[in-house]
Amino acid sequence: MLEIGIGSGRNLAFYDAEKVSAIVGVDPAADMQHLALTCIARIAIPVEMIALEPGQIQAAEASFDSIVCIFTLRTIPDAVAARQEPRRVLKPGGRLVFGELGLAPDTPVERRKNRLSPYRKPLAEACHLNRDIPALFKAGAFTIAQMQPG
Repeated sequence: MLEIGIGSGRNLAFYDAEKVSAIVGVDPAADMQHLALTCIARIAIPVEMIALEPGQIQAAEASFDSIVCIFTLRTIPDAVAARQEPRRVLKPGGRLVFGELGLAPDTPVERRKNRLSPYRKPLAEACHLNRDIPALFKAGAFTIAQMQPG
């Protein structure tokens, strides 16, 4: 299992050791890796942190059964790489689970996000509040089987 944007490791406590045999974590913010070590020490699943270079997950093609990506895709500057790399490393028939803040289904909220996004980017790691995450995945040849707008 690959977690893109493992950050401080806060999601690690939610993985079931009976269903997940190993986790590989990548994060563009290298300074976050030391924060994840505390969470890694608290779980029974082996976790490996690997280097993430711009636009490239350091893993072989088709090497993961599943990928989890929570609150990460809105901050990746290169949206094309954000959709191509998960497709490259996911095994055929594999599953990608994502949770993001992006383009809002509600028009007034969408207008607010469009106004705020240019101001938020310098403050919050280039956060694109109005990025259309489902469209990003569909353009990367993913099929969205289920989605629950928040």
